[in-house]
Amino acid sequence: MVVLVHRETGLIIGLNQHTALPITVFDDRNVGLDHIGFGVAERAELDEWEKHLSSLNVTHSPAEDTAHGSALVFRDPDNIQLEFWWPRPRGH
Repeated sequence: MVVLVHRETGLIIGLNQHTALPITVFDDRNVGLDHIGFGVAERAELDEWEKHLSSLNVTHSPAEDTAHGSALVFRDPDNIQLEFWWPRPRGH
């Protein structure tokens, strides 16, 4: 995996290479799109998105914290993974 960061705008692009062969239905390991993440400015925004997605009956993960940040994951109608991501500030 390679992560590209444009600090001035906050744009982050992660590039992954999978070794599994493509299959006939959408799967994250197919050649092409893995997933799309949308950044949020504050960790609390993930909790708000979690409430909003729940109110729409959208299946999603809980807002989960990791060493590098926090994510809330869900899928679009084509089963493409989407996520809201808050990058943990350095030193926290």
